[in-house]
Amino acid sequence: MKPETLKPETVVLLHGLWFSGYILWPLARRLRRRGFIVHTFSYASVRADLHANAAQLARFLESLDAETVHLVGHSLGGILIRALFHDHPRQKPG
Repeated sequence: MKPETLKPETVVLLHGLWFSGYILWPLARRLRRRGFIVHTFSYASVRADLHANAAQLARFLESLDAETVHLVGHSLGGILIRALFHDHPRQKPG
């Protein structure tokens, strides 16, 4: 019997206020080198409110083909993650 092949875990990176996903590319590159599937989630940190961005993030996370999703947020990105779990509590483990 072949050992079960584990699917790489997914990491979603969220930037802080006034930035976009490009700011997290160095971290994304490092995580990819360690075997993670990495996505950067860009959102309108100034133009949209926190709950609208949380809804957009929830839709994005639902679209991912992953069993485990780790969320990493910098500054406002961390607050957005908290809003996600408040507004949309049913999330994949991670």
